[in-house]
Amino acid sequence: MPLNVWNGSGWTNSTGIKVWNGSLWINCISGKVWNGSSWVEFFTAYAAQLFDSTYTRTNASPASFQVNSDGYIYGSVGMTQLAGPDYQWRTGIGTSSDYQVYATYVGGSGSPGGSALNTWLTLSSSAQWNVTAVSGAYRYAIIDVSIRQAAAPNTVLAGPTSITIECDRS
Repeated sequence: MPLNVWNGSGWTNSTGIKVWNGSLWINCISGKVWNGSSWVEFFTAYAAQLFDSTYTRTNASPASFQVNSDGYIYGSVGMTQLAGPDYQWRTGIGTSSDYQVYATYVGGSGSPGGSALNTWLTLSSSAQWNVTAVSGAYRYAIIDVSIRQAAAPNTVLAGPTSITIECDRS
């Protein structure tokens, strides 16, 4: 969401806002505030995001999808098991331990290994699901993933989102 400021007669977005940095006026950056010496990110609420995605690893095993405790999503791309980061999942206040992730197996050629399924996992530690395939085989799993605020367990912030993990060694 872009930063908007009331200018007395209407809302102005961040591109129309200037901040004095001590020596000159500089353009405001959406989602950041000037702390006197540099731009820093600010968040105002617990928030998370997930996107429907497919992570494919070729010619190697396993293929993986990870919701990392650093606040980012990682996944298999080509020969790399955990490429990335792909995007930032934690878009709100707090630390990763304030959030939990839930994954359930939807379908495919076999349930993924790695972190537990069908239970909320606190993201103070990364959660990762893997699909393995022997040489000459292709295997995949589709999981639905959701993220919620740990202190408000009825508040799902993102998901369920469909994630496909593919291991292609065919």
